[in-house]
Amino acid sequence: MFEWDEEKRSRNLAKHQLDFIDARLFFDGRKTITAQSKYPAEVRYVTTAIIDNRFYTLVWTLREESRRIISFRRAQHFEERAYRQVYG
Repeated sequence: MFEWDEEKRSRNLAKHQLDFIDARLFFDGRKTITAQSKYPAEVRYVTTAIIDNRFYTLVWTLREESRRIISFRRAQHFEERAYRQVYG
């Protein structure tokens, strides 16, 4: 189950042209790498995956039984390199 702030989803769509609804793709069994974010206020995770032959990164946290989506964007170079180090 996923949740998000609708206003944040709209801003993410406008800025990155990526919809939080598609965050489910990060959890469909494809290869991902996940690291804990350095965000101090709560435990957040940064997950990178390949979707449609491009690297994307999702920032999310666990809220009770849901994954709360915080950000969905193209992966930065260092995130892509980290993924390639694990999977080639």
